Amino acid sequence: MYFPITSGLSSAYTNSLYLLDDDKFKDRLFIVNHKTISILQHAMLNDVLHRISDNISPLDIKQMIEENAKNNRVYIAVDTLEYLKRGGRINSMSATIGSMLNIKPVLFSNGNKFEIVKKARGFKAAQDALVECIKNDLNNVFKDISLDRLSLGVAYTKCIDEAKVFKERVENEFKTNFVMDELSTVIGCHIGEGAVALGIYKKVYEN
Repeated sequence: MYFPITSGLSSAYTNSLYLLDDDKFKDRLFIVNHKTISILQHAMLNDVLHRISDNISPLDIKQMIEENAKNNRVYIAVDTLEYLKRGGRINSMSATIGSMLNIKPVLFSNGNKFEIVKKARGFKAAQDALVECIKNDLNNVFKDISLDRLSLGVAYTKCIDEAKVFKERVENEFKTNFVMDELSTVIGCHIGEGAVALGIYKKVYEN
């Protein structure tokens, strides 16, 4: 099985599909469009490992993961506007004014392209917005799912000390454990250093 980065953020998935036209890969290669990144991808791969140990076929695993792909969400508080400007997500004037006003965007993705969903004054307010976004998802999108069926995580780009403090805060607030890992370089190059994220993933595997 091959798990390229989510098709919404990279062309790796689409570009790999041509391999399925090769007879030597027929019924041997399974390319999974899992819609996850970073900490959520780790949770997804943990599901896959459990299913492999249960002797579930690769095709069934692919179908399970792709059916569950809509059940993940990640929010990122960005500390600098420079990389959003470089990537064309905001224009130069917006970046200049936003920097002057200490605006920190909060980005959202559920496997598709990132979109700005909130704008906070200061990084502490942006972190508060992350918490509110996850609370809202727990009370709405995942309201019928118990916490033990969800994987929650903190991610960061080159700010591990701040991320550790943030992780401790959210664990105390949500009364559950969060995993933590660095955001991938593919994501980091679009958002810059100093970003922190909160993510949520519904597990396929039941503990």
